[in-house]
Amino acid sequence: MSRFQRKPEWTIPLTYFAISTIWILFSDMLLFDYLAPYVSLQTLSMIKGWVFVSFTALLLLLFLRRQFSAYRRRHREREEVLSQLRMHIDRMPIGYIVTDREFRFQYLNPAAEKMFGFSSDELKGKSPYGSIIPESSNAFVEDIRRSWMEGNPEPHGKNVNLTKSGRTIVCEWLNTPIFDDHGTFDHLISMVQDVTELEHAVDSLRRSEERYRALMEDLPALVCEFTTDSTLTYVNRAYAEYFSTTPGELIGKRFLDFLSEEAAAEVRKTYMSLTPSYPSYTYSHSVQLRGKEVIHQWTDRAFFDDDGKIVRFQAVGFDMTERVRAEEALRASEERYRILIERANDGILLIKDGVFVSCNQSAARMLRYEPQDIIGKHPADISPPTQPDGVPSEAKARSLMRASAVGTRNVFDWIHLRRSGEQAVIEVSLSRVDISEQPMLLCFWRDITERKQAEREIADSRERLRALAERLDEVREEERLHLSREIHDGLGQSLTALKIDLTLLQRILRTGVMRDNDDREWTECDLREVGEAIESMNSLLRQTIDQVRQIAWEMRPGMLDQLGLPDALRQYVRDMSERSGLTLHEEIEDLQTMPSNRSSLALYRIVQEALTNTVRHAGARTIWLRLRAEGPRLRLEIADDGRGIPAQAPGVNGGIGLSSMRERAESLGGTCTIHSVEGGGTRIIVDVPN
Repeated sequence: MSRFQRKPEWTIPLTYFAISTIWILFSDMLLFDYLAPYVSLQTLSMIKGWVFVSFTALLLLLFLRRQFSAYRRRHREREEVLSQLRMHIDRMPIGYIVTDREFRFQYLNPAAEKMFGFSSDELKGKSPYGSIIPESSNAFVEDIRRSWMEGNPEPHGKNVNLTKSGRTIVCEWLNTPIFDDHGTFDHLISMVQDVTELEHAVDSLRRSEERYRALMEDLPALVCEFTTDSTLTYVNRAYAEYFSTTPGELIGKRFLDFLSEEAAAEVRKTYMSLTPSYPSYTYSHSVQLRGKEVIHQWTDRAFFDDDGKIVRFQAVGFDMTERVRAEEALRASEERYRILIERANDGILLIKDGVFVSCNQSAARMLRYEPQDIIGKHPADISPPTQPDGVPSEAKARSLMRASAVGTRNVFDWIHLRRSGEQAVIEVSLSRVDISEQPMLLCFWRDITERKQAEREIADSRERLRALAERLDEVREEERLHLSREIHDGLGQSLTALKIDLTLLQRILRTGVMRDNDDREWTECDLREVGEAIESMNSLLRQTIDQVRQIAWEMRPGMLDQLGLPDALRQYVRDMSERSGLTLHEEIEDLQTMPSNRSSLALYRIVQEALTNTVRHAGARTIWLRLRAEGPRLRLEIADDGRGIPAQAPGVNGGIGLSSMRERAESLGGTCTIHSVEGGGTRIIVDVPN
């Protein structure tokens, strides 16, 4: 019951009824029994009437006063409630509209005014038709209104409405018809809300759901939804086709029944472990399908209610069999290529954006670095400031990389710096490759430092050989000239003198024969002349023989064949000391195994050349010579106390005399080192196999 409805006032009427009954029943006994002796009967009747009337008037006065107070209190409370209700209605975000039985506006709250663009005063007394109800909806609204008036209300509905600016909006109406005490329709209270955006959102959501459903159906992936016991509630077309069935045959079945007990337990444990914090999980498992083992990858996502309990799952799966096998093959291939690259003798590097992004062990080993030390560096960072042609390393590197980036393959020599600062000559092959659609430069390195050094040594050797050949030609010519002079000056003169002596002897003998014909005897003078001629001829022959022996010895020392290398060297040292006047100290060991004739002659010539150079150029006073065997090798050392050889002297780097000594040692498979000694002098060390 409403607090504003009147309650029946039973207190006063009941009190009046009770007292009236008691008064009627007991007033005669009280008045006539007790007051009869003192008052007349007429007076008693009058008193009785006046008491009853006074009491009735008093009760009526109390009743009226109480009713008036209650009315005033109810009126005040109603006004307060109506004021609060109006305030709430004005503040409501929902439109509030009151129309009378003639369907004319009586009131619009601010929300309704804002919604339709009209003020309450503008619409008061006007019909909604043509103002907020479009003409196309007149018949529909009129049918609803007629239904209200007939007592069949349809309170809820949606309708298209108009705003003051003519914009069409969709409104949701909640209508409450009010009837009077006779049940006749009196007025209508309507609550209205603009649901245009909501309708658009619902429409967008519906279209989104349609697109989502179409997407799920067209996806090549396996998509399904299932409950906590794995009962399928939805499968897409790809899922059904994969298992060679239809969606209708799968929905309602438990997919765990198709797995082994072990796999089913693992899968269930996986998807039931999902929580609101971690609602999804990706895993793989194998199943038997049409007699073959296949690998599936699934991503399960759980959906929860407000209490955090799982209500359903959605899963997306793929047949990963071919992909897994391809990945395994790719990993095996990558491992083979990695091993190939890591074990390749050539350096293999990748350059991206001008810096190294990959480097194998061989490339790092060439520069005595680790691969991570090279990665991230520009080629110029591990190069000298300039290359041999004088171009700065950074500028030249950028130029070569730009040329290779457009597809030109470049092969060139480059100077890099090892960790120690030593220069290394690297043969570089640079070409463009595209890896993962990103342009890079593939770089092959080959360390040709030793090859370049060998080429320089070969060139130097060839130059020395050329110079040696020239020297040999000169020496040959000098030897020929020397022999010519020796033969001309020595043998020629001796033979001429011998010829003269023979002529003289011939003349003496001819004279003697003439004397015999004349029967004359030989005189003592004749015999003495013959003897002197013969003696002169004998002396000339001995001298000629010595000259021939000396020439033959100079051409090849005979002592090498007769006495061996040690004694031949001792004899040569004594002869050189006598001829030059220098002090020579020799420590020549007797060898257990004599070297070959070729080795003996080469070592003998090296000693000859060394001592000759010392006598001619060194200005030395003392020479030391040592020959000893060290295992399977022979070691020859020659030193002097002369001026020494300057570091840039031609003889050190390829002079004829010193070069010939090196060539002789190298021809035997040995070495010959020549250097100046600190404090003055030169030292020559020859090491050859015995």
